[in-house]
Amino acid sequence: MLRPLKRWWRSLAARWSWPVSQTPGVLWSAPQSAAGVPVTEADALSLSGVFAAVTLLSRVIGALPLKVYRQSGRERLPATTNPAYPVLATQANPEMTAATYRRTMEFHRCLWGNAYAEIGWAGSGAVRALWPIEPWRGKPRRDDGGGLYYEVDGRRRVAPADMVHHTLVSLDGIAGRSFVEFALESLGLSLATQTHAGAYFGNGARPGVILEHAGQPTEAARKEMRRGWNERHQGAGKAGGTAILWGGWKWVGTDGQVDPEKSQLLEQRRFGVEEVARWLNVPPHLLRDLSRATFSNIEHQGIDFVVYSIGPTLVEVEQEYDRKLLAPPAVYCKHTVAGLMRGDGAARSAYYTSQFNIGALSINEIRDLEERNPIEGGDTYFVPANMMTLGDALAPPEPRPAPA
Repeated sequence: MLRPLKRWWRSLAARWSWPVSQTPGVLWSAPQSAAGVPVTEADALSLSGVFAAVTLLSRVIGALPLKVYRQSGRERLPATTNPAYPVLATQANPEMTAATYRRTMEFHRCLWGNAYAEIGWAGSGAVRALWPIEPWRGKPRRDDGGGLYYEVDGRRRVAPADMVHHTLVSLDGIAGRSFVEFALESLGLSLATQTHAGAYFGNGARPGVILEHAGQPTEAARKEMRRGWNERHQGAGKAGGTAILWGGWKWVGTDGQVDPEKSQLLEQRRFGVEEVARWLNVPPHLLRDLSRATFSNIEHQGIDFVVYSIGPTLVEVEQEYDRKLLAPPAVYCKHTVAGLMRGDGAARSAYYTSQFNIGALSINEIRDLEERNPIEGGDTYFVPANMMTLGDALAPPEPRPAPA
């Protein structure tokens, strides 16, 4: 009895449904922080730290080369003939380059917690294009049998095999959650501080004193005094100007105006950048907060960014493309991060020397890492002539007889 009623209700709801907005927003109202400030993803972007972190992560991942490889024994060869190769490496769809597509997907994932892209298939079953879908337009759902599907625009169903889906964090492994949900109070405090700072300078209508009138001025006189005062002193560009009084008004002392330094307003704004760096796992110096950066540690922080910040994300993204578009382990995709991992000239030279001396890298492989053209004979591997195997060291071979 319940199942027919469910079907009837869903058909009725489908007729009454409305298309999801093409711009981000919420249905009723934005979540309210304890600081009294509403916080949405769009609000969070007004914070310089959030904007810098999200654009940094999305642009770096979007710019990384992503290539498809074919495994043949122990050899790994670029699978340039695979239909997914140009889609992931050069052009994701007729309207976007691959870099633009992947930058957009990472921007969605970082800020809204979900990144969706519908797969366009050719008649032969090969991937033809990847079309990003704004995260507020899509939602993972389950049917009566527990099967997963994606609802787009409130009414269209897309099968999981036809949808690429990346998440930031997830409680069930399927539906992603925005970091804004968890950082509500932290971001709310930063937004409130930013609003307070703007109001402090925008409404700076006090030269630092209290005004007193001996009599009982009329309302019209008070309004005229207020108008003239604001006209003379309101705004950051007029702060500290000379006060001109009339009509019996006089100075009686300071009004206890709050100093931004004493109220820790500037410290709180700096701390907000550090908070965002923690929430999105980005080294502060990459958000242009150099207060604790030194020449000795900034290079290692850059390597940590590749290993610990974007490294796990790249693995998740690669595995999603592998299972939806490719046929692992025979055919798979891989980001190239060698350029980001390079240190300074001395560190690179020491690394290349050590790898060349043990036969791990050839001259041309080193030149390729340095983006230089190969040279003739540069594909030969070398090892030191004065070295021997461990077996020979434990059991030295018999000495050769002296020539007659």
